Amino acid sequence: MKSGIKQIIGKIISGVIVKESGGSPRQQVFLIFNDGTYFELYGNSITCCSGLNGGTADDVRRYMADSHKIVVDSQESE
Repeated sequence: MKSGIKQIIGKIISGVIVKESGGSPRQQVFLIFNDGTYFELYGNSITCCSGLNGGTADDVRRYMADSHKIVVDSQESE
């Protein structure tokens, strides 16, 4: 994961566009922000959970601690 994702902190999402195609990348997700910018996530297989989860950044870190390597973390511990 590239560190450019840090640039979306504090922005307000005003829309989401999801694209699928037979070419590469197979899937793209565009987060559209209310300041006239957008951020793209892409890959051959992008999936997500079915809804919002409750919790803090520390809750996410605890959840991921045993099995995942955190490559970008811009949220300070609470």
